[in-house]
Amino acid sequence: MDPPPQPPNIDPPTRAGITMPPPQDTRKAAIPGAPNAQQRADLAAIARRLASRHKEENPANIRYIASTRQEALAETTASRVSGDASVYVIQMEGNFLRHTRHGLKPIVGNSITIIVDAETGQVTDWSMSPRSHDLSRLGQAAAL
Repeated sequence: MDPPPQPPNIDPPTRAGITMPPPQDTRKAAIPGAPNAQQRADLAAIARRLASRHKEENPANIRYIASTRQEALAETTASRVSGDASVYVIQMEGNFLRHTRHGLKPIVGNSITIIVDAETGQVTDWSMSPRSHDLSRLGQAAAL
């Protein structure tokens, strides 16, 4: 008796002639090393620029922690994303004001948290809240 025929090996996978996207990368990202001098300057500039956009010219206690995006989001928001990345989490304090669309009441907060992709330097997430998040589970914060 002959074995059953095997389906052809098609790369990339297709279904009904449509190319399917590759599976999501589920590997855990590595925590990045300490940023070099230029990266630290870039992180500080990102923090000050976002503070300025939200009407705070002198933010206080600007600090960062090296982490992963999944861990950072778990500590700062209810948002979840697929995949993971090495990130720097910046947190700062001040009196922040965000105007909303259509002239609704502005949002105010005393803390902004920013997640920056360690490889690209791009902001992936940010949030404003009434108080700072406890990020001690992510590691030791360092001043920027």
